[in-house]
Amino acid sequence: MPRKSEEAPKDGVNKQLAEAIRDSASRIWLAGVGAFAAAQQRGSGVFDSLVEEGERVQNQVKNAAEDAYASVVTKASQAWDQLSPDRLGDLFENSVARALHVLSIPTREDVEKLSHRVAELTKIIKTLLEETEAQDAIPALTRQASAPEPRAAVARKRPTRAEAPI
Repeated sequence: MPRKSEEAPKDGVNKQLAEAIRDSASRIWLAGVGAFAAAQQRGSGVFDSLVEEGERVQNQVKNAAEDAYASVVTKASQAWDQLSPDRLGDLFENSVARALHVLSIPTREDVEKLSHRVAELTKIIKTLLEETEAQDAIPALTRQASAPEPRAAVARKRPTRAEAPI
């Protein structure tokens, strides 16, 4: 069982704490009652001044919002005016070209360059073939020109494959 000497200090501290809380609550209550009394004395004047202040702040906010909206509309209009159909088309073409490049798909210019190069190579090959055919034709023509006139038909023995000229 606790001794009376230990209980006495605790009771004193608890009583002081309770008294401090009661005093604080009382002061808060009195402040509220005083504010209410002051508001009643001033009457509708305080209420009216609060309404006027609220209207003033609301007008300021409304004007600021309207100014911001007008600024955004002006900037958007200017940006839109700068986007002529040609400019818009250029932007679209550039976007598509970048996408095609990323996907490694050849552009129209790439295909045209390749087509032009194929046409050039075709001409070169055709020229080389014609030159080769002309060179092959010259020995055949000279053989025909220098060949002796045919003699009367004489029975000859046909050469075998081993004997035939290469």
